Amino acid sequence: MAQITDGTSNTLMMSEIIVAKNDSDSNTHGDIFNDDQSTVSSMFMTVNTPNSGTDVMSYIANPDPKAPQTSGNPGYVSARSRHTGGVNVLFADGSTKFVSDGVPLVTWQALGSMSGGESIDGSKY
Repeated sequence: MAQITDGTSNTLMMSEIIVAKNDSDSNTHGDIFNDDQSTVSSMFMTVNTPNSGTDVMSYIANPDPKAPQTSGNPGYVSARSRHTGGVNVLFADGSTKFVSDGVPLVTWQALGSMSGGESIDGSKY
């Protein structure tokens, strides 16, 4: 926690990610702490704003049309949910918020940094 110099209320810890519907699915759209075979999706990244962009995966199977993906390596996974308009996130201070899909990319990426020194406008998300 001491390494979070941007402040715990300005640092993302966790976000919703879409999990494969069945343990037998090899869907890499988000498998945090579940027993699927996915290794790429044990995290999310702030490369793209929530529910946008194209995730880059090392393999694909059973793709969800809301979460487009391409094959490739290394991979990254965007925060995704089945909620309309955004994702629920957990901040390092323990607070939770619903962050809009329309959050500016620069704000979303700043929230994903723990020591970037960015100034974050809380009204932007």
